[in-house]
Amino acid sequence: LAVRDHQAWLAVSPGRVSGSGQGRAEVLRVDLNDGVVTGRFGDGRADRFFGDLTLGRQDLYVSDSLNGEVLRLKGMAGPFDVLVPAGRMGSPQGLVETPDGKGLIVADYSSALWRIDLVTGEARLLAVPDNASLAGIDGLTATGNRLIAVQNGINPGRLLLITMNADWTAVAQVDLVIRTPAGENFTSGVVDDGQYVFVARSQWSDFDENGKAIGQGPAVIGEIPLP
Repeated sequence: LAVRDHQAWLAVSPGRVSGSGQGRAEVLRVDLNDGVVTGRFGDGRADRFFGDLTLGRQDLYVSDSLNGEVLRLKGMAGPFDVLVPAGRMGSPQGLVETPDGKGLIVADYSSALWRIDLVTGEARLLAVPDNASLAGIDGLTATGNRLIAVQNGINPGRLLLITMNADWTAVAQVDLVIRTPAGENFTSGVVDDGQYVFVARSQWSDFDENGKAIGQGPAVIGEIPLP
């Protein structure tokens, strides 16, 4: 979910269906004044699974965590093009456009953070301090020259504050903000007036890998001040 100019952009994925034609992953544009869907964007593939999206200066980006691709909607209209093809990343998740608009930072669940050159499409794994591990990152949010990362691919999960170098070509520092309580699963959030507002209990832990309910509990929205 991303919001700009009274419009919400949502990534929706009816199901992980491969080749059956049942349900297509789409990005929806919704007018927040009346709730009307004013745009639907997809590429027609039945095996897409859209997860995270972000709005850049001009374009929209969405990750397909099932196929390992990142797609771009140029000018936030028209058809998608494939910015990062399959085979480079295992499972792309959160995305953030760099402050200069020249690159896209992508969290790959199976490795760490990648920088994508938005002109050439070159993908490069970012250097990380020796004392840090950035595998298993899901949500990714920018705040100034830093990134807030939801690292739920390790146990216990964590919220991290990641300081980038001046040109956003390497990770300068990684700081722990908070650890996830046992059995819970943070996912993503937004920055609002110096606070990070996030999904602190996403209910993923209430279902097994086959979608069967194994627990029950409310979704929880958390808020934490940024240092």
